[in-house]
Amino acid sequence: STTPKKKATRPDVERWTQRIVCAAGGFFVTLACARSGEVEQARATLLRAVRETSGGRDAWSRAFLLQGAAACHVFAARYGRAARAARAALASAQVARFAYVQMLATDMRAHVLLQRGELDEGLRLLEQARSHARNLSLDVNARVIGVSIALERAQASHPARALQILEAAQDEDEDGGIQDGYSRRLLLVERARSHALVGSGDAARREVDEAARLATRDPRARLSIARARADVARVTGGWAAARPHIDEAARLAAEAGDPSSLAEAAGLRLGCATWLGQEGPRQEAARLLEALHEEHRLYRAASWLHQHGAAASAAPIDEFGRALRPVVATARQGVESREAVQAILRTGLWGLLPEACGLEPARRIHLFEDAEVIEQEGEVRRLEGLPPRGRAILVALGRRGLSREALLRTAWGMSPYRPDRHDAVIKTTVSRLRAALGKDVLWIETVEGGYQLAEGVEVVTHGFQLTAEPGSLGEVAALAEAEPGRPAPEEDDARRARWARIARALGAGEELAPAELARTARASVRTVSRDLSEMHRRGLVIRLGEGRSTRYRDAPPATRSPPPQPTGPATPEGARRRTKEKSR
Repeated sequence: STTPKKKATRPDVERWTQRIVCAAGGFFVTLACARSGEVEQARATLLRAVRETSGGRDAWSRAFLLQGAAACHVFAARYGRAARAARAALASAQVARFAYVQMLATDMRAHVLLQRGELDEGLRLLEQARSHARNLSLDVNARVIGVSIALERAQASHPARALQILEAAQDEDEDGGIQDGYSRRLLLVERARSHALVGSGDAARREVDEAARLATRDPRARLSIARARADVARVTGGWAAARPHIDEAARLAAEAGDPSSLAEAAGLRLGCATWLGQEGPRQEAARLLEALHEEHRLYRAASWLHQHGAAASAAPIDEFGRALRPVVATARQGVESREAVQAILRTGLWGLLPEACGLEPARRIHLFEDAEVIEQEGEVRRLEGLPPRGRAILVALGRRGLSREALLRTAWGMSPYRPDRHDAVIKTTVSRLRAALGKDVLWIETVEGGYQLAEGVEVVTHGFQLTAEPGSLGEVAALAEAEPGRPAPEEDDARRARWARIARALGAGEELAPAELARTARASVRTVSRDLSEMHRRGLVIRLGEGRSTRYRDAPPATRSPPPQPTGPATPEGARRRTKEKSR
């Protein structure tokens, strides 16, 4: 237009500035109320800001107010409305060339996508928002968004990988500690859950106690602490110890009316009811999760359903759910699940070993045919460095306390007992065994003339191997990534990598020749042919044709050979007897 614009007077500028300040204040107070779980108070604050700014007629005020509306919708799980409000806020910010609100709106859109399970796109928008914050020299905002990125990645990842992500986020912080108490509490809560699941119960307890110290009295903070305590108590004390925290989380979630919190509380109740075999509460929790997923598209609700096998339609959306399902879906009180126990070796979720065995956490020494595992109320690890006869001593003491003479006869198979010759050998072996078990806790105590297990210690003998041969090409590929953070023995690395590449190539339903698979496996045709022969012997693949026309494809489940079954007790004597039978 060629019409000259009216020059703004001082009162006009003051009114314009006052509207923007009022809109900004309304947005920040609205966000604070929504974060603390006071959604109704957040709405009232936003409406008051709209009235005081005359509806936010200018683009600057409108951007703030629309961003506040998006926050209210997000915390009420109205994600469609939240996305529309965030897009409108972004458009107003672009009209006003207001880079700060553009960054906030991008961050809001990212969280909406993440809640719906669109992880890749949501993380991409979060990275974009962090880049905006850095370009504007808003270091605090960039740091908080970085914490959000780490949390979202950690919540969707395997717990071992999650710990690496969270530690990296902590290391990136220039001051050595997140200054935002809200973000630091969420980091600690997530670290506590991950530590518990990988078998570091002591670290999990420390993290959740520190998170509780930072928590405020608002409902959402109390709710996050209750969920964290339930996660940690489940691993360190069992589902019975977790139930009070689960009930508190469910009560707080119901008071807040937050669908996301309701989904987390219902997921915990589903896990507890599944373990206890309570079909009524299990179905009730599953129905609530299905309703929340159907109404709000909450991907965490689908993840809980998938983990516990409660709904056939629940797809494995994230790595976290895929890792937990083989362990927790079959875990039941009083019933040992061989499949779940062996899945722990593949997934590294050692904190769930008692649950997979159908037991409450306690102080135990688990003896498998090919491994020994020690458990101490949330602290679970494989035993390394057992001395010769160490396992036989554990088996013997697991039945009753023994004198040195009886121990020599049982563990060494020697008699008669001569103290001058045998006492030194027995004492040295027991000393080395105690060192392997750990000197911080007494596992074996000395009694008059012999030894016995310390009070509260139990030896559990399992009649199968901890390591199981894969039963499908999918398991072959999964085993290539087994036990994150714990490298495979060097001699197995190359073979494991080749088998995984062959499994991925044939897993797509292809029929391939050894030469084609050799290129995929990055090995010679002769080496890959030997691998394929072994896979065919195990029933993992089907051989088609002969000679140069030989091709291979994935074997359907019906043709796969069953895993080898144990034929004797899980003791050294039983293992030796089976070896002799095979040699005959």
